[in-house]
Amino acid sequence: MKLDKQQAIHIFKTTSLNQFPWRIRVKMLSTILTEPLVDHQPLAFRNLRNTAKIFAEWNPANAAAWAGTLPKGRHQKTAYEPIAEIWKDYNPDEAKAWILTLPKAMREKLGYR
Repeated sequence: MKLDKQQAIHIFKTTSLNQFPWRIRVKMLSTILTEPLVDHQPLAFRNLRNTAKIFAEWNPANAAAWAGTLPKGRHQKTAYEPIAEIWKDYNPDEAKAWILTLPKAMREKLGYR
């Protein structure tokens, strides 16, 4: 089943995304986070952080690539933080190499200069 944007937003507003498998959450969040109304909903950021964490536990490089497609600013920062934490534990050298490719402000937020 493929969700269109309106269906994804409806599900986001009425349901906890945590009940969906993480792969579905990744697709839903990519769609939902492009909506301006989501910017002011703390639930969006909790769902984003949880989804990024689970994705990173499965494959940190793919999780990082996905996070790079999210809207810049708070959305990316919210996703990058758990990805960096998990990746540092999994493979510190790969994590550092990825973090050093990010813009300076993001690197500093993640503890690198």
